[in-house]
Amino acid sequence: MVEVFATNINSKSQADQVRQKMVELFPGTHINFDVDDCDHILRMEGKNICVTEIMQWLQCQGVVVRVLD
Repeated sequence: MVEVFATNINSKSQADQVRQKMVELFPGTHINFDVDDCDHILRMEGKNICVTEIMQWLQCQGVVVRVLD
């Protein structure tokens, strides 16, 4: 399963920090950011991706996030 999100993360350093935390919280999930994209893309690939849980966690970190269609 692949989920793609638009975020307000616009720097590589912020993306790296968030990614490090997410790797710990969501083991077995491949996570990457494309901060150069106009939507500051977060891509997640894995077997068990809970969109609601991911969005809630990101919002608690101060990240504005929405699912891309």
